Amino acid sequence: TADTIDLSDATKDVTLNASVDALNFDSNTLSIDATNNRVGIGTAAPAVSLQVGADLGGGGNIPSAANARGKVLICGDGDDTAIDLACQLWILDTGDGIADQGGGIAFQAEYDLNDNAVATTAQIRGVRKEDADNDGSSVKGELTFSTRNTGSVTAQGATVTPAMTLAGDGNVGIGTASPDGNNWGGASPVLQVEGSQPLFSLKNTSGGRDWSFISDTDDKLSIYDNTSAANRLTIDGSGNVHIGDSANASMTQGLTINQGASDDEILALKSSDV
Repeated sequence: TADTIDLSDATKDVTLNASVDALNFDSNTLSIDATNNRVGIGTAAPAVSLQVGADLGGGGNIPSAANARGKVLICGDGDDTAIDLACQLWILDTGDGIADQGGGIAFQAEYDLNDNAVATTAQIRGVRKEDADNDGSSVKGELTFSTRNTGSVTAQGATVTPAMTLAGDGNVGIGTASPDGNNWGGASPVLQVEGSQPLFSLKNTSGGRDWSFISDTDDKLSIYDNTSAANRLTIDGSGNVHIGDSANASMTQGLTINQGASDDEILALKSSDV
């Protein structure tokens, strides 16, 4: 017969035996570790505050009672060939089918450096996009990484903005949520970086020279020597190429190469056989 335990008449405190598997429901469906204050779902020996599934790998980096790290551990077999079944964690957005929405994970510190309550500071979301090729009958998915750079730290309604987007076609956008602009004759780029003065920097941590590739505000693309604070090569909006003039003062049509007065070679063409 079905039995009902009625605890509605008053608040109840339940004291368990101080053991790892102090209370177990239905053969590890739910287990409570009263010694370490942990809960296991699908396991009778949770290694962290909440563990879902039993660890069967035995790897040295897997949390255990001796080296517990983190608060939540989710275990499972991710080798399933069906992509929609291979996830250990499934975040489902149950709202109406509206584009640009989807399930996500928010990151938030409880307090800022002045002990003020802090709103969400960053977010990762799986976003659904309408598939225009199928008249909205199917969706494309993208992954967005959003951050908040300004705004009140205490405003829970403050929004975060996409900083990096992985589009459904595999393209990556940094500073743009739509990495599909007019590039290379209209082709979609693999990586698109947008900003008021976007640059790509290469920094050598072994003592070498540091370089930046800059799309400048004056319609020029420059290769900039950060170590010497000088432009080494510039291409202007008309396609002219300029080498060796940091101030761009000698820019003319075609190719301009600027060298110091003591240099005996401005342009050298050499054969590998010489």
